[in-house]
Amino acid sequence: MIVADPQAARGEAIKARWAERMLTKLATGKAFPPAAEYPLHAWRIGEDTLMLGMGAETVVDYALRFKREFGPGTWVCGYADDMLAYIPSRRVWEEGGYEGGARLYEYGRPALRWAGDIEDRIATAMHELVAEVRQE
Repeated sequence: MIVADPQAARGEAIKARWAERMLTKLATGKAFPPAAEYPLHAWRIGEDTLMLGMGAETVVDYALRFKREFGPGTWVCGYADDMLAYIPSRRVWEEGGYEGGARLYEYGRPALRWAGDIEDRIATAMHELVAEVRQE
């Protein structure tokens, strides 16, 4: 076999190994969870500082959004608790590419891509956490 693009062949080999692992899990009776658990945290420090922790590698859109929604004293920290893959915003998801495209196989996830509403799901959960820490 002649391969014009060795990187493409390598990528196909990675996908093939991922598919084999997923099929083996199914064949041995292991069920995939209906959704990935995603760690989120919110801490209030004094009156003006809000620290938000998000699992995995997030894109900058989350920091920009949460600063806009919660105020300039908001700090967003990625890699909190877990590195489960890139977590794209809707903008990045629509662009595709490495961070927003079908790359979850590289992390051993049982899906190729996050759902398109992942940013909204995360924002909804983060708003609930922030409401809790802002209660007096």
